[in-house]
Amino acid sequence: MPPSPSQPSPARTIRQFWLCVAISLLALVVAFGLAEIVFRLKNHIPLTWDTPGLYADDAALGWRVKPHYREEKQSRDCAGEPYPLAFSTMDHGFREYGDTRALKKLLILGDSFTLNRDVSDGQTYSAILGRRLGCTVFTYGSGGYGSLQEYGILAENLARIRPDAILFQLHTNDSINNDFALEKQSVINNNFHFRPYLADDDTTVIASPYAHWSQAVLDATGRLLGNRSHIISSIQHNLQLVLYAKYKDASVERAIESGQDLPDYAHSLAATRRVFAKVCQASGDTPVFAFVLGGGRIARDLTQALAATCVTVLPDVSDAAFAQRPDEPARLAADCGHLSAYGNARLADLLADRLQPYADKLFPGKSAASAAGPDAAANPSP
Repeated sequence: MPPSPSQPSPARTIRQFWLCVAISLLALVVAFGLAEIVFRLKNHIPLTWDTPGLYADDAALGWRVKPHYREEKQSRDCAGEPYPLAFSTMDHGFREYGDTRALKKLLILGDSFTLNRDVSDGQTYSAILGRRLGCTVFTYGSGGYGSLQEYGILAENLARIRPDAILFQLHTNDSINNDFALEKQSVINNNFHFRPYLADDDTTVIASPYAHWSQAVLDATGRLLGNRSHIISSIQHNLQLVLYAKYKDASVERAIESGQDLPDYAHSLAATRRVFAKVCQASGDTPVFAFVLGGGRIARDLTQALAATCVTVLPDVSDAAFAQRPDEPARLAADCGHLSAYGNARLADLLADRLQPYADKLFPGKSAASAAGPDAAANPSP
């Protein structure tokens, strides 16, 4: 029996349904696109460390810095002083990538404090340190990186660069980022992104430390859009602020610094030690140095973990680098957490001083003191 004229056919009803779905999706895409344009023109919501367009997903490392990225803008330091920022990356995503044929080469690896996205080219601690030591520097830093990711960059580039020495910049958050179970318990140092972790059998496991399903959805959406969406980055940032405000007192870092003996923390320190054992094996006779930013129990424990490897830890760097004097420019950048250009110069002074006893052996004919030149005169050590 045919349907009555007043009742639409089933086929027509299905077509109408899918037409409504298509129109709704189109309206959503258009609205998102318009909102993205507005955010790009006038965005007052601060973005996360994951600057749109700076990072690319990587199957082995989780993410990596894109090569030949450039950003020029007006910025401010922690004290509110304005300055022009000219930030760029070079070949292979390095912040500094010199001539591989150079006679004196220093490879520097670290996280966001080595990436220095708030510091202009040539003003990073790594660039200044290269001038102080009279050597060519190759610097790779990436926001949120843990020790295993930095080892991955080392393994990729060791044969290409053939450095005379290797310098690792660590931070106390590496103790969190080096262990999956520990990172899941953190809202302070959780990057909410797939990354490699070193398993007990020394194999690599790729996993995501999401603490909440919304973080997984936002991260997947951001990656689908090539990590370029200002809206997604802003939502991620504000979600992280909400989680931080609600759970910061329960974050695992508090328990660690209070002296609690947590099995996951001990496991992370053991994993960190094994990562640097891999670094030592890969580097062979090349000297490996490290310095730790951040203080407290975690900094002491990281230093002790590295002492069981071939790594020479440069002492007493962090407190001196961050010690703000009332009569000097701000040592901190706009986020009041990372170092400014002035703070980077102070850090370079400290590192040059700590490396001075080894400079003749590493770079014959030019010690840290004799290589100081104009940077030393303009930037006296603290």
